[in-house]
Amino acid sequence: VCKDEPIDLIVSEISDPSQDVTYKWNTTDNDVTAKITVKPTTTKSEYKVTATNAYGCTKDASYNLNAHDKPTFNFGGETRYCKGEDAAISILGNNVQSIVWNYVDENGTIIDGEVPTTNNIAKPTVNEDIRLKAFVTSTEGCQSEGIIDIATKEHPVLVPNFKDEVCVGSPFDISVSGARTWTWKDTSATTSSLIGLRIYNDTDYTVYGTTEGCTSEKVITIKTKPLPNILINDGKDTAICFNESIELKATGGVLYKWDNENQTDFEAIDKITKSPTGGVTYKVTGRGENGCENSATINVSI
Repeated sequence: VCKDEPIDLIVSEISDPSQDVTYKWNTTDNDVTAKITVKPTTTKSEYKVTATNAYGCTKDASYNLNAHDKPTFNFGGETRYCKGEDAAISILGNNVQSIVWNYVDENGTIIDGEVPTTNNIAKPTVNEDIRLKAFVTSTEGCQSEGIIDIATKEHPVLVPNFKDEVCVGSPFDISVSGARTWTWKDTSATTSSLIGLRIYNDTDYTVYGTTEGCTSEKVITIKTKPLPNILINDGKDTAICFNESIELKATGGVLYKWDNENQTDFEAIDKITKSPTGGVTYKVTGRGENGCENSATINVSI
């Protein structure tokens, strides 16, 4: 038998069943019936009984009982997993012959559902907090059981901060919040932000944020806006005579800012007239309808 499991011991073969026979056992409770139930706690136990009939005659009998240890074990593996992750719960113990896993409720009652296992390791998918009960059997057939609670960890919610459209070649930043540590695809960056980026085509940036071992992914798409095609006098350098003036006309934008014209901001001034005394280069920066800016120059010789 297994230790701490009940077994019935029954006195039999009474020569005269009609006789009034009393019994006395060597148990802790000094049992006095022909049938007793014992739970052996040691490997070897000897149970003795003395039967006495109405005439005072006695007869002794004994019974040797061997009891096997129940398997002792601990659970191996983590007790908290990221939501949607497969757990890996093992049994660490000696003299383990077989293991049966079950889902149980808060009261330890078995509920429906088969626990996935690989080589006696429980591998349930943890989408919510769960409880597992393991029935562990030794090579002698003795069984122990235990319950382990497995909790879920939420994946971080990544919140990006960025401009979804930028002008071609213009610097911009991306930042993300919601996690503790960061990595970015195709870069060595480990911060929550990327500074001074420049792109010339629509580009995806993929960031991974991790909290308590749980990682979330966020793809940030940045679209590009074309630069205006700014020209001065159709982009043609020109020559003028000494003491002559020249009209400079900018095209391609909606607002302009000319160098050295004391403009504090962009204005709807697309024409200026200049009277150079020597060869000079004029420059204008134009802003398009989409807010992007580009520059143009013209060389004027005398």
